[in-house]
Amino acid sequence: MPYVFHDVDVSEEARARIAEVGGRRVRIPTVEIDGELLVDPPLDQLLSRLGIDAADRRPYYDAVIVVGGPTGLTAAMYTSRESLDTLVLERAGVGGQAAITQIIENFPGFDEGIGGAEFVARLHRQAEKFGAEVMQGEEVAGVRREGQFLVVATVNRREIVTRAVLVATGSRYREMGIPGE
Repeated sequence: MPYVFHDVDVSEEARARIAEVGGRRVRIPTVEIDGELLVDPPLDQLLSRLGIDAADRRPYYDAVIVVGGPTGLTAAMYTSRESLDTLVLERAGVGGQAAITQIIENFPGFDEGIGGAEFVARLHRQAEKFGAEVMQGEEVAGVRREGQFLVVATVNRREIVTRAVLVATGSRYREMGIPGE
């Protein structure tokens, strides 16, 4: 999905634009869609505005990977490559923090560095090339065992039966709550 990323840590213009709608406080994420600014929008609102369909998929997979960051997408690539039906559940957009990183310089094979969005797009394409399915906008509420299977329950009341679950929660920015943060 094409987008333009404005880094509030680097761009004074981006910081000022976001502060306009955030009451002088920079609040991220702020998303502009068709001229409308959404400040830290609820996931369902954002997905709806982006036209992302989180429709039901089939009820059984050999492997379910929770969270579609670099680790999850890499795992999906390898499980799918081994002919395992694989589903990646991502509560937001694939890529996690890596997707919004300007340049990744510490990953093997990219000695010149690579933009985070491009890196994640490559991982996503490669996982899907081998057959992994990626479901965005689907947050996991819990996992329970039923006999020899695991049941992954989502906040949208979907249940997916699987033999294996990999949780790759990644990282996220944390605010300290200090002025100028």
